[in-house]
Amino acid sequence: MEQAIEIIRNEHRRFATVLFCLEGVLKDLRRTGAMPDVALMETIVDYIDSFLDRYHHPKEDEYLFPALQQRHPAAGALLDRLQTQHRDGERLLAGMKRALADLAAGGADALSALTDAATAYIAFEREHVRIEETELIPLAEKHLLARDWAFIAAAFAENQDPLFGDDRKRRFERLFTKIVTMAPAPHGVGAPLTAGNGR
Repeated sequence: MEQAIEIIRNEHRRFATVLFCLEGVLKDLRRTGAMPDVALMETIVDYIDSFLDRYHHPKEDEYLFPALQQRHPAAGALLDRLQTQHRDGERLLAGMKRALADLAAGGADALSALTDAATAYIAFEREHVRIEETELIPLAEKHLLARDWAFIAAAFAENQDPLFGDDRKRRFERLFTKIVTMAPAPHGVGAPLTAGNGR
């Protein structure tokens, strides 16, 4: 049990770090009036899309949620809500992608649209993770059996296994490192954002 929960919570923490970085960059843009670093924003969106929507959420949908549904049917409404949120999160991320593409193409209102879309996405995903941490995981801890946890842990750890997903893991690590390197201080280790530095 501990292994599976630690993997899930570590993934939540990594995602929270990326959201915190994105939120900080948005605040700096409002404060300075500078244009965003499009490459940084694209890297953040790529990380979220690759990691969260193609890796983390599918593992929850396919392994954790069905196991809890089987052991504790009363959790059905919560699980339905979380799965709906997974789809809604993908829709909100798609809106952020569109706004970012418009910004890269020089759209007049694209910066405002991107800021609005990213702000909405951050708030939505933070609430989603809060529900998983405070409602889903405690229920799973209470009702799942040791064999359920072993199955879930194997599924979540699969992409860390060199025989199955080492390339994917390295890609996530590279994207995460790129975000930290490109993000302006204090959100990363890049040059601080100012109105005149073109970031």
